[in-house]
Amino acid sequence: MSGQWNAENLQSLGSITPAAISLREAVETLNPKAKISMYAAGKKGSIAKRTWNGCAFNEAGKIEDQIVNSYSSAADVFELPHSTVTGFIGAWDSGVETTDDLIQIILEVGLYTEPGETKPKRRSGLNRVSFRKYTSWETRLREDLDFNIDHDLLPEGTQEAAELLFAGV
Repeated sequence: MSGQWNAENLQSLGSITPAAISLREAVETLNPKAKISMYAAGKKGSIAKRTWNGCAFNEAGKIEDQIVNSYSSAADVFELPHSTVTGFIGAWDSGVETTDDLIQIILEVGLYTEPGETKPKRRSGLNRVSFRKYTSWETRLREDLDFNIDHDLLPEGTQEAAELLFAGV
């Protein structure tokens, strides 16, 4: 076996070849920490392709106050297997999707879903809970708002509007 890491060598190690999966499949392999940080990075600005400077993991690392400029640092910061990092980067760099497409895919997959999970986990200890069933549009808006509140990404003036609204209550 040569010292080069070609597709055949990666396959023999059980890894994913970078261009072998779609961006949706790559996002499905990410954990919530990576998806939430990439979502926030995408909301702040455009995410670059084919370079570490400004790429999805680099920009997401900035959200986490971490420097991400290699496969290893991305795997360490986001607690992901190396194969997940290379698979995502291959799908992102080889695809035609835009930053807005990435944000949309993250929302469709779910910000808080674990890799391979299709629905958010149920909290243990809760047997019966009454809740309102949201439509997918409402769910998306609610998740987006919750995320923006948690990460101080609300539009300018939101705090003043809330103070005025609740001042007389």
